[in-house]
Amino acid sequence: MFFWTLFYITALLLTILGQKKVSGKSCKWIRIILVVFIAFVSLLQSNNGSDIEGYRRRFEVSTSVSSIVFSLSVSETKELVEIGYNLVAFILNKIHIGFSGMLLLTYLFLNGVFVHFIYKFKFPILGILAFLVSITFFQQINLQRQMIAIAFFFLGIEQIEKERLVRFIILILLGVLFHFSVFFLLPICFLRYLKIEENFKIMKLLCGVIWFLSIFVSLGVISAGGLLSGLSGILGDTQYSEYLSVENDVGMDTDVSILFQLLMLLVLLSDNKQNCLYLILYTLGCVFANISTAIPNMVRFALYFTAFSPLFVAQLVSENINRKYLSIVSYAYCAYYFLYRVPVSISSHSIMLPDYSVLNGFFQ
Repeated sequence: MFFWTLFYITALLLTILGQKKVSGKSCKWIRIILVVFIAFVSLLQSNNGSDIEGYRRRFEVSTSVSSIVFSLSVSETKELVEIGYNLVAFILNKIHIGFSGMLLLTYLFLNGVFVHFIYKFKFPILGILAFLVSITFFQQINLQRQMIAIAFFFLGIEQIEKERLVRFIILILLGVLFHFSVFFLLPICFLRYLKIEENFKIMKLLCGVIWFLSIFVSLGVISAGGLLSGLSGILGDTQYSEYLSVENDVGMDTDVSILFQLLMLLVLLSDNKQNCLYLILYTLGCVFANISTAIPNMVRFALYFTAFSPLFVAQLVSENINRKYLSIVSYAYCAYYFLYRVPVSISSHSIMLPDYSVLNGFFQ
């Protein structure tokens, strides 16, 4: 418990220092230290991951050109895989970097992107807490390939904000090299051409209706059978069909899922047109989370949106903290993270002690 308590306190202090300005400029080197610190803690937790041996095995066999395109499955037969992870592993093998080096580079990239987004919003202290107690942080050691794809999606969203369509597509395609699921998010690039800010009220109404209908799916009032059949037809007998199974469910905490639904009301009450893009993305996160009650592993798609949802909500909290009624919701959200989620996270992960043996595998 001491380890995780110290971790959260240190991360908070570094986040606060990263906000300070010296000679009118933010202390970027403090933010770099924050990224390295979080990445290093993730590295020490790697051996606690249930999937880590699979990644280790994939890294060890990525020594030839053919291994970049194909990977041995559990049945010892070759199957086509996303080549990004294997390609990086192949390059690192050739320059004698070990598996621990691969892990550290992965965590530096992931947390670098997430911290970058945390500082985009006005309330980074709440943002860092929301991130560090979320499934996004703790699943880095298990869902590494998808988390890399999520990071590329994050960077792509930033390009949509700047109306750089080509860069968004390039970043999504880079993400596809690590996890094919991100490919289905390409249509999001067209949001910028729908004049969503000009039709803000209409977009809020549509988001509200879609979210409301998804609640009925989660309650079983509306059947998800048609969607399940459609996805099964698309995926066929490929290795990706397993993502529709209960056995491959990555899960989502019930209280977190409920929180997302409650905060949807805060999102819908937002009157800042600049938040319109994030409003749509947050809605998609809630919708996929609701559908995941009928199709458990649909939460894998929800992860693309719920990953930055706490950061976006932290932004809404900072905007509404002084508003008469919404301030109650905002303060309640802050109390939830400071007084409940962080202590629960510290307690539940107290058995995850750092494993320093991972530091021995940086070089071959």
